[in-house]
Amino acid sequence: MKIIYVRGIHAITAFFLVLSLSFFLSNCESTGPSYDPIEITGQVLDADTEEPITNGIVRLVQPTPEKTTVTDGNGRFFFEVDVDSTVNVRLLISKEGFQTTTLETVAIPERNIDFPVAKLSAVRDEDDPPIDDDDDPDVTAGEPASVVLSSISSETITVKETGGIEQTEFVFQVADSAGRLVYGADVVFGLGSSPGGGETLDPLTATSDASGQVRTILTSGTISGVVQVIASIQRDGFAVESRPVRVSIQSGLPSNDHFTLYRPSPRNVPYDGTSEISVLLGDRYGNPVAAGTRVYFTTNYGVIGASSTTNDDGLAGVTLRRGEPSPPDGIVTVTARTVNENNQSIERQATVLFYIPPILIDVDPTEFDIAHLSDQTFNYTVTDVNNNPLPAGSTITVTVEGEDVEVIGDVSITLEDHMTGGQGVTEFSFNVAGTNEELHENPRPVFIEIKATTSTDTRTVRIDGRKAKEVMN
Repeated sequence: MKIIYVRGIHAITAFFLVLSLSFFLSNCESTGPSYDPIEITGQVLDADTEEPITNGIVRLVQPTPEKTTVTDGNGRFFFEVDVDSTVNVRLLISKEGFQTTTLETVAIPERNIDFPVAKLSAVRDEDDPPIDDDDDPDVTAGEPASVVLSSISSETITVKETGGIEQTEFVFQVADSAGRLVYGADVVFGLGSSPGGGETLDPLTATSDASGQVRTILTSGTISGVVQVIASIQRDGFAVESRPVRVSIQSGLPSNDHFTLYRPSPRNVPYDGTSEISVLLGDRYGNPVAAGTRVYFTTNYGVIGASSTTNDDGLAGVTLRRGEPSPPDGIVTVTARTVNENNQSIERQATVLFYIPPILIDVDPTEFDIAHLSDQTFNYTVTDVNNNPLPAGSTITVTVEGEDVEVIGDVSITLEDHMTGGQGVTEFSFNVAGTNEELHENPRPVFIEIKATTSTDTRTVRIDGRKAKEVMN
């Protein structure tokens, strides 16, 4: 019984070890790194003429699964392959009338491959007459081996219902391995990557005509971005696909509902300072307008950049600078204008404050005589010449000189960016009181100083008074 028990324990232990190992390995597989596909490109030329070979068949046989494409009018080919580790890459390149060649290399994740130029030599057999199938009407094309973009009406369209071109037509051409045009091939059209704004293709399938051509029309949706269109043919268990054709769907023109003039920075401009004026433009669907959309700026005081163009995010901006004449009340109006999809002018306005010296300080009371066991409250204001707040970063300090007195309240202030005054911005107060209330025969002098400083000027106000003491009997 003892031996059986021990064997049983070993068997159970082994079972759980295997189970744990399987769990560990499965988790390792599921949490591995994720890599973007790599691009494999190259070009095929005629070895004798150095001319590009069109409709040459390029088979990617390693890594699996196998993929097939054909060379375009410049003899170039393209594959997009998922690679998550170092693997061998092997291509077979062929065309009827030429010798097949092989290209090999090693692929590494997230590193594209551009093969050196591959040159195909013509097959020469003195016993065979030259092949000229294109001029022989009795020669029938073989199975489809390539589908290549022949033309596109526009590589850039706009989101729908914004006044721009919303559609573009694709014409693809189907050929066999010898480059003969194929009639009656069924071609399926699909979208690769796309913005996801309701883009459509019509038709989704088509049959090649006597010229080997098929057509489809892409209609934009409501979101800007890049869309890929792919034409494919199913043949013998694999797909013959065109190289993805990229079309840019641009945003529409500016919409009044999506026109934002941001708060100027700063709003209260120092005497030697500037303010940044920024806008954000979107189309009727909220997409950032196309980069390069122009916005015009004007101001009733100061000097501002005349115009600016939007970046990819729909942002544009200019700088407002101080300049003569100064606004009589310090208030400056900045206007931003552009044109919407209906060719109508739309605008936004923002208000900026120009600080105008000198600094004004007003304090009440200006004379004081503080009684024994009492204190004194002072109210004061600090503004520019137009009674507007001082600009951001300006400082206000209150100090007191005198024996056995202290000051509390608004005595050390750094202002933020304010357009209007009020408590803590232009209106302040402090209190002066004694710190030692022992009786004394003579009143003692007290001196109070209020000092305000901007980046360009300083103002100081000083008031004098007394702190009285009663004489002991």
